[in-house]
Amino acid sequence: MTISQHARRIGVTLSRETPLELVRTSVADTPLIQVEGDVDHATAAALEAAVSDAVDEGHHVILDLAACPYLDSAGLALLLVTARRLRGSGWVGVVGSSKNVYRLLEIVGLTTDPAFRVFGDLDSATRSLVADTPQTA
Repeated sequence: MTISQHARRIGVTLSRETPLELVRTSVADTPLIQVEGDVDHATAAALEAAVSDAVDEGHHVILDLAACPYLDSAGLALLLVTARRLRGSGWVGVVGSSKNVYRLLEIVGLTTDPAFRVFGDLDSATRSLVADTPQTA
């Protein structure tokens, strides 16, 4: 697994109860955004900006949700919009989602969308990225 050593804090937004911290790195030359804290209506705009910037740079983006215990409708809407934006050209992936967050992804149909992928761990995501990379002769 090759994770960029250059982490960059890309947004810190405070809700009333829980801060949201976003740290951007990369894995296999693909943006990886680590989400720490709840994604709700008060914090979703910071994540939306970070995801939009990452999508502008490439075909895939991965969100590490291992430290994201809560995702409300604003976060789900962001994932749906991002998957629609990448459909046909790439995908958005999530790693480390909790059972509750995963259940929400199932309910809204993201787990069956070809432009959305769920990975159990970062190694699985890396393998998928390597498999998607065209090999040069």
